[in-house]
Amino acid sequence: MDSVEQLTKELRLKGGAQRAIEDDAEAAEWRKRARAAARALGRPVETARCGRVTVAALRDWPANELEAEVHQAKLRNAMDRMASSFKSDA
Repeated sequence: MDSVEQLTKELRLKGGAQRAIEDDAEAAEWRKRARAAARALGRPVETARCGRVTVAALRDWPANELEAEVHQAKLRNAMDRMASSFKSDA
């Protein structure tokens, strides 16, 4: 299970984290650690669980220019992967 320090790093770098967690108690503990990580960053966070996927996302992401650049790069990367997938299907 991820430590608060690991989750803090992931939230700072990516704005969110997600894990596949089967056990309800484990998922609740992971969400608790994610909230503690966000508090350590002084950032608002939302956590949720849907089925076996547990998610934490900073609500104010992106909050500065660097985070906006990271966010845009991730979006471009996803769009490029989708476009190349369509090309290979044709």
